Amino acid sequence: MLTVSLLVCAMMALATADDVDVASNNTDVTSSYEEGPACPASWHKYNDRCFLYVPRTVDWSDAEKNCQSSKGNLASVHSIEEYQFIQMIITQQTHANPMTWIGGTACQKGNPTMQVATRVVSG
Repeated sequence: MLTVSLLVCAMMALATADDVDVASNNTDVTSSYEEGPACPASWHKYNDRCFLYVPRTVDWSDAEKNCQSSKGNLASVHSIEEYQFIQMIITQQTHANPMTWIGGTACQKGNPTMQVATRVVSG
């Protein structure tokens, strides 16, 4: 079983349609997360989503359960800018580029039909 030492959780921030400028194609990953409603303490905001980097050694299933306990899921990446933002969070907190769980597919214990995107990425 693959065990990766770190994980990234994501959750949706509570926002109204006018809180986030969806039409903007802003490639500056540091400015986009400051707009709209706040995320919980220690989480990082990017557009309408909140991300939390958790430095723990777990398998995918336990990583997802950890995220669900915080009302989130393992992060899924929706754009190159969001990917770069996640990389920035990991690098700032670790000063390295460790392998990190995001998403998942057919690996949840006892659920072979689960279909979500899986990636193990380096920060």
